[in-house]
Amino acid sequence: MKYSVFYQNPHQRLINIEFFTNVNKNKTILRLPSWRPGRYELGNFAKNIVKFEVLNNKGQSLPFNKLSKDSWEVLTANETVIRVKYNVFTPDFNAGACWIDSKQLYINGIHCFLYDEDKINEPCELNLSIPKEFKTVIGLKQTGSNHFIAKDYHELVDSPFVSSPTLIKHTITEQNILFNLWFQGVSEVPFEQLEKDFRPFIKEQLSLFKEFVAGEYHFIFQITPYKHYHGVEHTTSTVITLGPAKDVFNKPLYHELLGISSHELFHCWNIKSIRPAEMLPYRYHQENYTKLGYVAEGVTTYYGDYILFRSKVFNQDEFFKCMNNWLEKHFENFGRFNKSVADSSFDTWLDGYVAGVPNRKTSIYNEGALCAFILDVLIRKHTNNSHSLDDVMLKLFYDFGKKEIGYTAQNFREIAEEVAGTSLCSYFDDIVNGTKDYEPYLTDCFNYLGLQLNKENCTHLYESLYGFKTINDGNHIKIRLVYPDSIADRAGLMVGSSLIKINNLEVNKETIEKAIEELGKNEILLELDNFGHSAFLKIKSSSKQFFKKYSIQLKENTDNKTKSNYALWSNNRLND
Repeated sequence: MKYSVFYQNPHQRLINIEFFTNVNKNKTILRLPSWRPGRYELGNFAKNIVKFEVLNNKGQSLPFNKLSKDSWEVLTANETVIRVKYNVFTPDFNAGACWIDSKQLYINGIHCFLYDEDKINEPCELNLSIPKEFKTVIGLKQTGSNHFIAKDYHELVDSPFVSSPTLIKHTITEQNILFNLWFQGVSEVPFEQLEKDFRPFIKEQLSLFKEFVAGEYHFIFQITPYKHYHGVEHTTSTVITLGPAKDVFNKPLYHELLGISSHELFHCWNIKSIRPAEMLPYRYHQENYTKLGYVAEGVTTYYGDYILFRSKVFNQDEFFKCMNNWLEKHFENFGRFNKSVADSSFDTWLDGYVAGVPNRKTSIYNEGALCAFILDVLIRKHTNNSHSLDDVMLKLFYDFGKKEIGYTAQNFREIAEEVAGTSLCSYFDDIVNGTKDYEPYLTDCFNYLGLQLNKENCTHLYESLYGFKTINDGNHIKIRLVYPDSIADRAGLMVGSSLIKINNLEVNKETIEKAIEELGKNEILLELDNFGHSAFLKIKSSSKQFFKKYSIQLKENTDNKTKSNYALWSNNRLND
């Protein structure tokens, strides 16, 4: 399969593509992917195709039928080659999309490259028609000026690229592997500071897995002038969109840059190599259901920040902030009592990337990270710190990833129990596949490490006294969350309602706290817009406190064994 990419009027945001494939059948079925690896929901990319024409090698039109939203049957009797001419609109700018404007051509091929299913495992060629002053970053082998080859379609669409005259590059070499940092969207980059912070976590990840999955790697940063945060993993690269540009090299956004970079690099092993059996190979035209999203994303979320701590890029307080964030999101998500993290993994195809209906599900990222932490500490505890989750991931890499064998949920459990040297039945039954409370497990793990879980009342009185949380959507203060069986819940407060007044005082994000502080510590009268209907609710406070603020800290005066546990977990940082 061969692909030629060009454009004429970048302001129209259209990419032109010509696709060539040899044929030897009466009918040939062509497909466009329905989703992209790394985001386990249907994207229906065919909706962006504007024109679609099929020709033979003489330039004559060939008849075709559309079989589904993203598959076409072409009548190819007596034909040897077909050429498809089509163009694709680029509606969104993010780390997993395509974009064209006067400054750059940016393509994730999974969005726009057709494929002949019979040839999906055969070599592919890619030709780019771009201005002479443009340079290109891509993870494919280059065989000529703007000509690239991929070993198969999978590699082709796993290799996003940016062509632009304003790309800035810096290379870090670690263990004879080139790690290239590319920036688009900024003119000045503090590469000295970046290398100081990137090299330790790159080295730590290489040390964990013993070897890398590629000979060269590209961190491709698309820096936006507006607030943005997104990253997508690939075998030889990651694309990270981050903004605003004015803050990207300053804390706290710079810490986000480091965190997402470490996260996406870890994905090179965990999902691009170590992959659930249900996703090997990827089936691009349909859902790829698996219950192992908590491993693919949760373990990666844990290690992304944990490795920054282990490699001393993050200090203790900075890493604890990451854990506090996981804890806060976990404890305010009451969906944890309704759907397990394994079942939530399966359901990403339904609503995995939006909040969804209240209290329905958990997060493969957040709950998955806490599951990974708990498993890591359980293994350390059962083996007197001689083994850890590192050993599980390493064994998965050598037994499955390197051999290109997909692993199952049972494989993961068996390896974890083998490394721990004991049954982990309660862990897997209770909090991975079940809906038991995480807190007893977390408390046990924190005690082992000499950490203390603090629970304080929320600073916002309407959260702690009455049991509801709000969000400002730009126009209204809306009820975002209601604590189950709280006084707000029992009074009939609805998620999604707009809060108009408290005790006859009009509220906005500045005055809502003042209204309760001055007028409603004991009782409040809420005026609401319940989806077009006015409503009034009178709510009395009680002695019970609802939403809490969670954080961890080191305990004082722990014994030497506990101090040693913490030091080994934190990579011998006892006196940090």
